[in-house]
Amino acid sequence: ITLTDAKKTDGTFYVATRTVALQLTVTDNKSSSAEIQIRLRNAGGNWLAAKPFSKNQSYEVPSGDGKKTVEVQFIDAVGNESTPVKVTFVLDTTPPEIVHTPVTSGVLGNSLSIEMGVSDASPTTGRIYYRPGGESEFHGMVEFDGVATDGILTAEIPATALDYGVSYYLEAEDSLGHIRTYPDLETDDPIGIAVSGDFTQELAFPAETWQLFSVPIAPDQMDLTSVLNTVIGEQDWVADTWNGTANTHITPVANPGKPFWVISRTSFRLTINGMTSSPTDPETISVHPGWNLVANPHLFPVPFGNVYVVVHGEPLPLSDPRASELVRPKFWRWRDTTPNDVTDGDYEVVKDFSETWEPWSGYWVFADAEATLRVEPFTELAESLAAPATPLLDWDTTLTVANEHAVSRVQLALAQEARWGYDPFDVEQPPIRAEVSLSLLQGGTRFQRVGLPAIADEWLWEVEVSVQENAMLILSGELPISHHIYLESLSDGSRVELLPGVGIPVSDGIHRMRIRLTKQPLGRDVLDTVPAETRLLANYPNPFNPETWIPFTLSNMSQVEIRIYDIQGRLIRRLMLGKLPAGRYSEKGRAVYWDGRNDSGERVGSGLLLVEFRAGSHREIGRMIMRK
Repeated sequence: ITLTDAKKTDGTFYVATRTVALQLTVTDNKSSSAEIQIRLRNAGGNWLAAKPFSKNQSYEVPSGDGKKTVEVQFIDAVGNESTPVKVTFVLDTTPPEIVHTPVTSGVLGNSLSIEMGVSDASPTTGRIYYRPGGESEFHGMVEFDGVATDGILTAEIPATALDYGVSYYLEAEDSLGHIRTYPDLETDDPIGIAVSGDFTQELAFPAETWQLFSVPIAPDQMDLTSVLNTVIGEQDWVADTWNGTANTHITPVANPGKPFWVISRTSFRLTINGMTSSPTDPETISVHPGWNLVANPHLFPVPFGNVYVVVHGEPLPLSDPRASELVRPKFWRWRDTTPNDVTDGDYEVVKDFSETWEPWSGYWVFADAEATLRVEPFTELAESLAAPATPLLDWDTTLTVANEHAVSRVQLALAQEARWGYDPFDVEQPPIRAEVSLSLLQGGTRFQRVGLPAIADEWLWEVEVSVQENAMLILSGELPISHHIYLESLSDGSRVELLPGVGIPVSDGIHRMRIRLTKQPLGRDVLDTVPAETRLLANYPNPFNPETWIPFTLSNMSQVEIRIYDIQGRLIRRLMLGKLPAGRYSEKGRAVYWDGRNDSGERVGSGLLLVEFRAGSHREIGRMIMRK
């Protein structure tokens, strides 16, 4: 009797199923094999009914893995019974059992010893499959030492796999090819090992430029003041953050997922002691309505397509309309690589989800409601996402405001497919960390680009300029043929034509303005605005001979009178304008015209003159010079 479906290891037969295949051989001195019968039993049990001999037999043994013995007895034609013939083997129908205490922490630069307890009816080997932090596939494999049926196997994950943390699972395989994993990968995630140690920025931050900085590990010491003082110098750096309305100076705190602004006199790379996040588990970041500073909470780069928005407990990609209702599907990163005292960087918009979210830096996102971002811990896209189409512009130009300390830019654009109101051609503008700022306004939101429909007679962009020190406003690029572009003040109703490359001074403060692109040449006064205040403006020309124009603004309807005096205060001329509506009166035809004559029609002599502007209860004195 032999077993035809058994595996023999170290002299022992192992069988994988309860139904065993037997091969029988028999000879007799009188009876042929066709005259012989057989009967079978489990050792110590009752014989089954006799049946005709055949070479190949199958027999079902009792359930339960372990040692089994099958006996066969042969009976010849006259009833002689042979001595029972037996075969012994081990039944093993199930995968090995694994006992393991998960290892969840390691030390940077050290290998990691892993133990796996196994129990099985047949000899068992084991393997560890591992993937370094950021990887989604298990390319690494280590064999456990030895073979066991009931014992402990040991192996090591190499130190080189632990740089960003490491994930692993165990696999045990018995002699018959039954395999069990721990954890069960059909229902559970692999085991994640967070690694502690000293971690250093891969790229140095440039000197004398504001940068968004973050720490992608849980540090031993949250306050980074002493680290920055040691690396840069106690008086050689400044940190601040966005509090929802303004940038404010702060004590720099290392908090994964939350960046802050920093500027230093010298370039720097920080080394920080702490622990990585688990490379198995996604990290979450809470965002609030409006602008939010966020950072990659993992130590390795992550594609933006691996950022999800949790909607009713379900993580959805940013491209899903249900997700983009809560968080707009783009990220803004600040780029200023010029090492000088001028903040002259720009925000770059990331809309291609295959682009990489780098650690140690920061980005802006805009949320329309309270939401939670979920950042998957993989350097490869978890799912394929189509790159958004690049908007095609028919015309665009850049408007810049700059002083000796800072530069800020916006883009005006026209496109055939653009719509009035918010559309994909419009790019929101995060808060600006600079002494000057320039923003396009639309629907209460700030933009760094606003695209308007190309088919129209004229186009208007609303602009806000904030200047702390004297600055210049400059238009770059070419205008459409036969078009003019104007800057219109919404506070005083003035209008000035913008010429490419020619700067216009901007006084300190916050100014609301309007950019008008039109085919029509326009005058100095914006007729559809109400000036913020009633004022006498400087006459032009000045000095003059013999005539001049005296401009002014009215914040409300007023009775207007102009009085002109000589230097001794004697009244020379009264110009009664009557009751005028609110508006700006500065261009010829609207400003007060004086021909240089007194009330008697005589020419006034040269010299310094005083002009009094009366509008209702408002009184204001100016000076002008008549020159012969």
